[in-house]
Amino acid sequence: MVSPDNSRRYLLSKAGEYIAAGTSLVWIIDPYKQSAVVITAAGRSELSRDGVLDGADVIPGFQLRLDGLFEAP
Repeated sequence: MVSPDNSRRYLLSKAGEYIAAGTSLVWIIDPYKQSAVVITAAGRSELSRDGVLDGADVIPGFQLRLDGLFEAP
């Protein structure tokens, strides 16, 4: 999750380290921009508020709509 103290560059670098170490899937959730970055060994994709996070092979069948995640309580 992005916090005010973490830059996008830092988080992408850290995610790259996780992927290099063998992690299959990294999600960076940005509540300020209401978006997410999905990172795998194959590359990276950006999701806007209307996107859906997918667990792929890591959490088969898991899906989470970002607009539901960012709804105000």
